Amino acid sequence: MERIRNARILVVEDNFINQEVAIEILDSAGIIADIANHGKEAVEAFCKSSYDAILMDIQMPEMDGFEATKAIRDFEIRNSKSEIPIIAMTAHAMKGDREKCFKAGMNDYITKPIDIDELFSTLNRWIKPETGNHKPEIRKSEPDEQQITLPDNMPGIDIKSGLKRVVGNKRLFVKILTEFSENYRNSASDIRDALEKGNQNLALQLLHTLKGMAGNISAKGLYRASLEFEENIKTGSISDMNDMADSLERSLNRVMESVKQLEENVEQSECTESLESECEIAPCIIELAGFLLKNNPRAETCLASIKTNLGNLGFQKEMKLMEDQISRFDFRNARETLSEISEALGIPMEIRNHSRGDSGNP
Repeated sequence: MERIRNARILVVEDNFINQEVAIEILDSAGIIADIANHGKEAVEAFCKSSYDAILMDIQMPEMDGFEATKAIRDFEIRNSKSEIPIIAMTAHAMKGDREKCFKAGMNDYITKPIDIDELFSTLNRWIKPETGNHKPEIRKSEPDEQQITLPDNMPGIDIKSGLKRVVGNKRLFVKILTEFSENYRNSASDIRDALEKGNQNLALQLLHTLKGMAGNISAKGLYRASLEFEENIKTGSISDMNDMADSLERSLNRVMESVKQLEENVEQSECTESLESECEIAPCIIELAGFLLKNNPRAETCLASIKTNLGNLGFQKEMKLMEDQISRFDFRNARETLSEISEALGIPMEIRNHSRGDSGNP
């Protein structure tokens, strides 16, 4: 991937979970990604900026992928610009769908959910070697991934496959599972309601979205149930609608239960880590209290050594205030600030009293 590192790619995708997955995959390879939420935004972004390739979703609101591609090709012709590689991202792999992509002016296609090997192979095929000279963007460091512990088995979810799709980012995987649970827990009943009201188009739209999301989180049973239901509606074979809806609902509930259990485990783990951090920092607070009590300038060095840990526990504002107080040798008020922190952390009262110390000291 060194060949196309720092290439800039426009990702055109209307679903925020798909956006997060795409950005993580590309970022892992050193590729800079911009997001357009629909075809109209994609055309506007293309006209204003320089890109090495476009990853174009097909089904989107405002303007779909076919319309956006046509608008981009028209712009290129009018402005005598060279043709940018446009790669379709489609959940459809049938011959007719592929031909439709090429007819619309797209250069290639990849299937959804995104397969990393297929994606990088396709990008290498279309991005020219001389591109990728964009200035890389500095990305904020993420929390340590390894603090997240995933179970060996989650009913309804293939963890190994799901992690591979997000290039091993455990924290992101948990995040998109949580977002999926929050946004799609009622999908089965929504689809059932749409069909009962005779709105097959809405039912197909909901199924298509659910299928894509299930693929992204590697919920393979839910993906198959969604695909089968979708195909049955398209072919008019919906006499067993209730059975299909029941099957879909069972698959969805299985995934939801697994995500719920995962969230509880992660929450418990983070709570334990927080308690451990508090226990580890208590001796440091005692030491700092001693320096402040004696008006010892070493308090500044001591504070610096625990600043990060206290900040992670939510005391960023207090840290800044105490730094300012110590820098001005205002040890009395610094002791008061430390007292507030120790009280919030539940450190024994005698330590807090000790930190307030001798009121006769300046």
